[in-house]
Amino acid sequence: MTRFIHSADWQLGMTRHFLNQEGQARFGAARIEAIRSIGSLARTEGCTFVVVCGDVFETNQVSRQVVVRALDAMAATPDIPFYLLPGNHDPLDASSVFRSPTFVSHRPANVILLDGSGPLPLGGGFELVGAPWYSKRPLGDPVAAATRTLPIDGRLRIVAGHGAVDALSPDVGNPALISLAALESDLGAGRFHFVALGDRHSTTQVGSSGRVWYAGAPEPTDYDETDPGNVLLVELEDRGVAVEPRRVGSWQFLAEQFDLSGADDCHRLELYLEGIADKARTIVKLALVGQLSL
Repeated sequence: MTRFIHSADWQLGMTRHFLNQEGQARFGAARIEAIRSIGSLARTEGCTFVVVCGDVFETNQVSRQVVVRALDAMAATPDIPFYLLPGNHDPLDASSVFRSPTFVSHRPANVILLDGSGPLPLGGGFELVGAPWYSKRPLGDPVAAATRTLPIDGRLRIVAGHGAVDALSPDVGNPALISLAALESDLGAGRFHFVALGDRHSTTQVGSSGRVWYAGAPEPTDYDETDPGNVLLVELEDRGVAVEPRRVGSWQFLAEQFDLSGADDCHRLELYLEGIADKARTIVKLALVGQLSL
């Protein structure tokens, strides 16, 4: 049996145009602090590692400061390995942040890059298989490319992937879509035993096997996300898998519409704004509809 934390879509260095300079600084700091929370949670829960399934960084051109602060946050729990998978925001191309002098020179020993070089042994008969993005526009399913030659040999394998599953995507012409039918076929055959995915910022179970999950973003990034701010605590053994979302996020995005036609409506709006918990970490988008007299 192994226990681990499944996370994704940290998008460190993300900016939001609607935040002022002070708000943006706090928003960015919270994303770094979430890394420390993830490491602490892994240690408290007796996890053997953390896997981050793509989009660790917002782009390959993030600042040196963001890279160093992220690596320092992971180094805060040196007994917990962090396996990082390149995604569509930070692909493993010629300009990859993971190949930058800053990342290479500051990378602590507990940070391991999933570069697609093959299954990594985790001990106890477990292996971790990474399916990285090598460009922003792959011409095929990255997970299929990384797993098609895996033997069915009794080893318990965790696949770390990134991208949209075809069953959830309206873009049927996207060549990089991940085939859910292929995943479930290989899971049933025992080629691998859990698929940890990134790209979807909402915590989501996919399919009927209970073994394919999007962790969602550990800090929310937009208004249309469903249940963001989580990581997944996964317990995997040969007899089955248990998955439990754990909250680590501190920010929230709220979008509300109010009909305003008089003083009572204005009062309801005032009560709504006053009732928001932790206003310093809340981004609100209001739609106000109606007519008011002077």
